[in-house]
Amino acid sequence: MVRSPIINLEHVDVTRLGHAILRDVNWSVLPNEHWVILGENGCGKSSLVNAILGYLWPTSGRIEVLGEVLGETDMNLLRKRVALVTESIVYRFNKNLTGLEALVTGLRGHLNMWSPVTDEEAASVVKLAEQLDLTSMLGKTVDVLSSGERQRLFIARSLLSNPEIIILDEPCTGLDMRGREEVLRMLRSLCANGLQGESSRSIPIIMITHHVEEIPQGVNRCLLMKQGRIEHQGVIEQVLTEEHLEQMFRCRFHLVNDNGRWYAQSKE
Repeated sequence: MVRSPIINLEHVDVTRLGHAILRDVNWSVLPNEHWVILGENGCGKSSLVNAILGYLWPTSGRIEVLGEVLGETDMNLLRKRVALVTESIVYRFNKNLTGLEALVTGLRGHLNMWSPVTDEEAASVVKLAEQLDLTSMLGKTVDVLSSGERQRLFIARSLLSNPEIIILDEPCTGLDMRGREEVLRMLRSLCANGLQGESSRSIPIIMITHHVEEIPQGVNRCLLMKQGRIEHQGVIEQVLTEEHLEQMFRCRFHLVNDNGRWYAQSKE
C-alpha cells in the first residue's frame, strides 16, 4: 500500500532581502517516520520548520502538510494539528502555575489559566502524566521544576492537543546531563510506543538539533542541512556517517552508534 506523505516540500526557496534562506528544498515525511534535522547554527533548520508552519512564506515551491497545501488552507486550523515545542514558549509561560494547570493549558490552547481546572480536564491530564511518569510534577509550580522536568512537562503539554505531528526545536538546549537523558528517554518511549490508551497511535516526531548525542533512540530518519540546502536525507544509519559530518561541519569525527544512541568526537 502506498502511503501519502504527511509533509511534502517540492523545490521550496525562501529569499529575504536578497539573501537565500532555503534553497531548492525537497523533502517528504511519511507517517511512520521520526526525523532529526541536523546542521550548524544558521544553516536553515528552524527556517525549514517555520516554512512548514507558514510562519516563513516561501518565495517559490510547494508545501503540503497533512494533506493541506499552504496558500490554499486556513493556517490557524492547520497549526492546531501540529505540536511545536520551542524555548520561546517556555519563556512566555506563567511559571506560577502547577504542573497540573500547565498541562491543562495544553488542552485549552492557552499559556495561562483563566478558570479553574474541571474534573474532566484533571482526569485527562493525570492519565497522560501517569503514562509519561510525570505525576510527581503535578502539584509543584513550574518555577521550582528543574530545566529537564520543565522540558518534559512542556513536551507532554503539546500532546494534549492530540497533534498529528510533533516538532521539537532543540529540546535539550541548556539541560544538564540528567535532564537531557530524561528528555531523551521520554522521546525514545514516544518514538517506540506513541500514545497508549483507548486510541493508541504513533505520532511522527521531527526534532532539530546540532548535537548527535541529543538524538533519541527510535529516530529512524536524518536530514543534514548546510547553508539552506538539504545535503543528505534518508535512513539515519545511511545518512549519519563520518564522511557526511566532515562535509557538514568541516571537522573530522569519530562517530559511534551504540544501539541507536549516537556519539561523535573530533579526530583532530
